[in-house]
Amino acid sequence: MKNLFNRINKNKNKGTGTFIGYVISITVLIGILIIVLSITILNMTYRRMDFALQTIGRDVVVCESYAEAERLMNEEINEKLKTNSVLKSIKGEITYLSPAETEWKKGVLIMITLTADVKTYSPFTSGTKKSYITVMIENSGLTK
Repeated sequence: MKNLFNRINKNKNKGTGTFIGYVISITVLIGILIIVLSITILNMTYRRMDFALQTIGRDVVVCESYAEAERLMNEEINEKLKTNSVLKSIKGEITYLSPAETEWKKGVLIMITLTADVKTYSPFTSGTKKSYITVMIENSGLTK
């Protein structure tokens, strides 16, 4: 009878190491999958931000004034990026590239900055992300 209990105890303890190994490996694999998914989401979000910024830049350079350009930029940000559930609190900013330039006129370089909070599944890839584009003003509102 004692021999039977010893045999049962030996067989009972044999599978626990394998089970712990499976649990650890599945946890690591799921963690890697979450990081890969987060990096993919971040890459797609950067591409959307860059595409929207290029479109906004093309539309802004033909505006007649700084105020009109800023209004158009904000409208297009709302139109193009508000449907993206990954982006939160999107802000756009137009700045003159040269500190000496403070007037909207043809030939002046401006930088359009798009700032957004990106929320992914991983804390390593979430955070505030920025995208920039430099363009030259093509229309100063002056007719010749």
